[in-house]
Order: sequence, then C-alpha cells, then structure tokens
Amino acid sequence: MDMITNLLSVQGSELISGLVSNGFSQEQAEGFLPEAASSIMSAMSNAPDGEGAGNILGKIDIASLAESVNLDSSMVINGLQSIIPALIAKFGMENSDIDSLGGLFGSVKKFF
Repeated sequence: MDMITNLLSVQGSELISGLVSNGFSQEQAEGFLPEAASSIMSAMSNAPDGEGAGNILGKIDIASLAESVNLDSSMVINGLQSIIPALIAKFGMENSDIDSLGGLFGSVKKFF
C-alpha cells in the first residue's frame, strides 16, 4: 500500500487531470484512481518477476473494478489506459510491455 500512497501523493493530481481529460468527472476520477491503482499493484505483486505488463493487466478483473467504482467497463478500460503510462514509468516496466497494452485493451473491449 505504501507504493500506492506514494504514487497518489506524487502524481495524483496529474493522474486525475488525465482521467478528467478522458471523460471522467472530477468525482469519478477521485474515486477511480485509488481503486485502479490498488488493482494494478495487486496484479503486479502477485505476478512472477519479469512478467510483462500485458499479462499483469490481463489479471485485473475489469468487471469487479467497474462495479466497485460504479462505472461501466468501457470507462474503466479508458481510465486504466490513462493511468498506465505513469505506473509503467514509476515501476520500471519495459517499453515492450507498453507496446503490448494496446492489444490487451483491444481484446478486453470486445467482451463489454
């Protein structure tokens, strides 16, 4: 949890601004950000060392996250796409992991 708290204290306002730019209201962004960061960090902490971002993010239960923040799944996916670059930069994922995210989210979207 300390990493999440640190991330949100350092980059929270920037991440919220990015979410608002991507269609979230201020209130939605403020509710979504800690839940999404927690989900991503949980997926990362339960993954074997060296596992790519696409695999880690594929372990996030989009429907549960959407339900917990009272947003539709497509908005959650949009929000995750907005905050992932900051998380990748913060936690040092490889550039090839970034490239795999587009395909991951494209695949996930077809289920919603």
